[in-house]
Amino acid sequence: MNVPFDSYAYSNRLRHLPPTDRLSFAAVLLCCSLLFHTPAHLAILAWLFLWTVGYAGIPLRIYLKVLALPAGFLLLSLPALCFAIVPVENIAEVRQDALALMPLAGWAVYLSAAGCWQAVALFFRALAATACLYVVLFTVPLGEWLRVLRRIGVPLLVVELLLVMYRFVFVLWEVAGQLRTAQQARGGYGSFAASLRDSGRLVVQLFTRTWQRYGQWMTGLLSRGFTGELRVVSTAVYVRSARHAVEAVGGCLLLIALEWWTRS
Repeated sequence: MNVPFDSYAYSNRLRHLPPTDRLSFAAVLLCCSLLFHTPAHLAILAWLFLWTVGYAGIPLRIYLKVLALPAGFLLLSLPALCFAIVPVENIAEVRQDALALMPLAGWAVYLSAAGCWQAVALFFRALAATACLYVVLFTVPLGEWLRVLRRIGVPLLVVELLLVMYRFVFVLWEVAGQLRTAQQARGGYGSFAASLRDSGRLVVQLFTRTWQRYGQWMTGLLSRGFTGELRVVSTAVYVRSARHAVEAVGGCLLLIALEWWTRS
């Protein structure tokens, strides 16, 4: 999956809003995702879908694709929460919680009702937090949110590490895709054993190619007068939108009201 986050961040329809507003909006919703319960998570997912696809103009297919990836990983991890195992002599203690129960060699494997509810809550909490991250990636260019981080006092070393990591994630992804395509063109990945062997070779070549790209990147920086601090210049003009501000504040108040109503 190759998603040009940078391209969408520079061309989306919310580009004219100040980056501090967009980052503050995402940060508040992230806090709500971590503190609130499942009904609020569903509301956050629907609301961020409206902002990302409706307001920012990110293609629906791209948004669903990037959201499906973490959702798939989350679904793979949920069975560990849903199922539990106890000794057979302790079956009576878990019978009320068990939706289904199967004795197995002195032990009992059961589907836990509490575990299922916990898995559902965890799934939507993680997905809502991921949607907060995506609204930043799709609508705020890297240079803008790094400048905001510096303005609020984040240490320079941390900001530069974020910049390097962000850039090299896409370099790694691109190089890995090129290497895998080359291996498949030479008949690789024909069987399970061949897939393991070719994957190992890919990792070794990926490290070598990435080190070479890092060297080229550093040479480019030094040739442009790099003195130990990466500076990002922007000529963008920002315009505050009263409608978006009112909707953001009103929506957050509604989320708080929804959380209070569902808890009471």
